[in-house]
Amino acid sequence: MIGIRRLRSGDALDPARIARNVFDHTLKPDCLEAFLADPGHALLIAEVEGEVIGQLRALRVRHPDKAPEMMIENLGVTPAWHRRRVATDLVTAARAVAEGWGAVGVFVLTETGNGAARAFYRSLGWPESAVRLFDAS
Repeated sequence: MIGIRRLRSGDALDPARIARNVFDHTLKPDCLEAFLADPGHALLIAEVEGEVIGQLRALRVRHPDKAPEMMIENLGVTPAWHRRRVATDLVTAARAVAEGWGAVGVFVLTETGNGAARAFYRSLGWPESAVRLFDAS
């Protein structure tokens, strides 16, 4: 049985219990705690028998001229669990968090070459729009 839960400040994740490719990089405890302590951030995890098989990170985006929105900043599911509703369940849980934030919408940015992600979000009925990224990093 897959369980979805939102991590809170003070929660920790055992690196040995995180499946491969769930996060892009190795978790850093201080960075994890700073993320979880921010009320405008949400980290949802999908677990099976204590193993983290998926995660979704989201940020509340505030605007001076409209209600806030949620941006899905990152979504990862270990390949063994692809196409088994894990990502869909994480997005559903994120939408509930967005509602609690009073967010008027949820959006995600993904690379044009990431066909799997684009197909996934289209499968949810989310329209795709053209955006160009300018990166100053």
